[in-house]
Amino acid sequence: LREQLALQFQQRDQLQLEPVTQITITPGATIAIFCAIQACINTGDEVIIFDPSYDSYGPSVELAGGKAVHIALQ
Repeated sequence: LREQLALQFQQRDQLQLEPVTQITITPGATIAIFCAIQACINTGDEVIIFDPSYDSYGPSVELAGGKAVHIALQ
């Protein structure tokens, strides 16, 4: 799958990607968001989340050891 995606990016966008190190496959958007948060947030980090927001942001931040700071949008 990664190799086919790399080929598609090459043909469509002339973008050269290394399938193993530059393409990540997830079973859905929620898991992709979780993985990105886990990779970026460290214990004790404060993360601003604008509400309303996707319901998995806060729990994902807290599971990474961060503190979710919710700010309501008007």
